Amino acid sequence: MQASSSPALLREINCAKVFAALRGRDALRLTEIGELTGLSRPTVSQASEQLVAGGLAEYVEEEAADQPRIGRPARAVRFRRRAGYVLGIDIGPHKILAMLADLTGSVVAKKRRDDDFASSGQQVLAAVRETVTSLLKEAGIARHEVWSVTVGTPGIVDPHTRAVTFAPSLPDWNEIRLADALRRSFSAPIQVENDVNLAVIAERWLGVATGVSTVVFIQWGARVGAGLVIGDRLHRGAAGMAGEIGYLSVLDGQAGVVPDESGLGPLESRVGAGAIIEAAGSRRRRGGRPAGRRGPRKPTRPRFSPPPVRATRRPRRRSTRWRPGWPAVFRLCCSCWIPRWSSLAAECPPRGRRCCRPSSGTSSRSRWPSHC
Repeated sequence: MQASSSPALLREINCAKVFAALRGRDALRLTEIGELTGLSRPTVSQASEQLVAGGLAEYVEEEAADQPRIGRPARAVRFRRRAGYVLGIDIGPHKILAMLADLTGSVVAKKRRDDDFASSGQQVLAAVRETVTSLLKEAGIARHEVWSVTVGTPGIVDPHTRAVTFAPSLPDWNEIRLADALRRSFSAPIQVENDVNLAVIAERWLGVATGVSTVVFIQWGARVGAGLVIGDRLHRGAAGMAGEIGYLSVLDGQAGVVPDESGLGPLESRVGAGAIIEAAGSRRRRGGRPAGRRGPRKPTRPRFSPPPVRATRRPRRRSTRWRPGWPAVFRLCCSCWIPRWSSLAAECPPRGRRCCRPSSGTSSRSRWPSHC
């Protein structure tokens, strides 16, 4: 019988389908799992029993609210997100970050330690162990509950042996077998990977590159590196140096790559954080802003800008009251029949309104119709 049709392999495939349907969802009935996976109800029931026996799932009873219940309530299957934990460790020359997450990727606890670990590799390893021990103690998680450990480290990681072969930012770091050193404390599988490669995987999983098959992630800091995902797979290169763009040649006719005293490559030595800080300092020394001056820079008027617009006084509204020099006539008001001088543009109010006679609270201005 072929291996592709063996009953054991088919059961594993069915369990993987049911596991994928349960992960990331609430409790599901067996019928709902069958609709999501396309498996029959007996097959779903058998796969669920295997997952429950392995501790990856559990049965829960559904309680229907405001509905009469007859007989035994329907059972549902739910994924156990706290059945195990995964540990992630980020190692750098000035910090160590350890994070503990459940099986869905939700962070449970984290611990960060900031210090200068660039003196020796043994000091970095001791700091990693102390940070992880403190994290597990604060979270109340035993070491046997950790199912997987992943370490992100700067430098070049050999894709076959998973050992750091070159890490100029951490002295003597390539002499330490990191996976073997951590295997003494954990029985779980331990993966060692370049930190930028792990960053591009994270961006593709839950970041801005979700659902993209080809991704280029650039890390720009004291060192410059890249992470590549081509065809939904992480691209490391033959020797694990596919993303080491900091060692690219930037000068025409430059033969080979020659790192400087600190181990920086040609590109990162000219565009890295150190080069940017040095360029900013040289600009100040050439007559830019004084180094000791603090506070915001006084805004200056840009060159070739138009002059500011000055506010002009609003012109007065022209009054309709008669003034000397205006054309006027001697008329009789159609309301009160009182003769009075008025302008030609005046209007007359309705009959009965005493606006043509001065009184308290009213204007003495007369309004005359054109037919008066």
